[in-house]
Amino acid sequence: MLNFKMSYFDKSSVGVLITRAVTDMERIADIFSEGLFMIISDVLKMLVVGGVMCYMNWKLSLIVFCTLPIIVYATKVFQKYMKKAFDEVRTEVANLNSFVQERVTGNENLTAFYSRIYRIRELQIDK
Repeated sequence: MLNFKMSYFDKSSVGVLITRAVTDMERIADIFSEGLFMIISDVLKMLVVGGVMCYMNWKLSLIVFCTLPIIVYATKVFQKYMKKAFDEVRTEVANLNSFVQERVTGNENLTAFYSRIYRIRELQIDK
């Protein structure tokens, strides 16, 4: 967000900016807290299982390993659709945050406006 042009901030509402900042920080926190550990753990598990499979029956292991490209492709396709769905959810949350922020700000403005009208009427009554 630091490298964005000022026009981006002019066009975006506060709710959108807050949602983007919060979700980006949550993603980074998830990667460092759980993601990195889980990736290393899963890679080690796969290597150990693959080694045991090759030790037990290398021919059957080759057949199983031949299906890996299909699984990797399916994972990439699934990842693409999940990213699209996540972006849609983030957009909706940003819109909701913008809506709430605008209503709260509008409510404060209305309260100040009606307070001013009340004070003006009070002054007119006192005269």
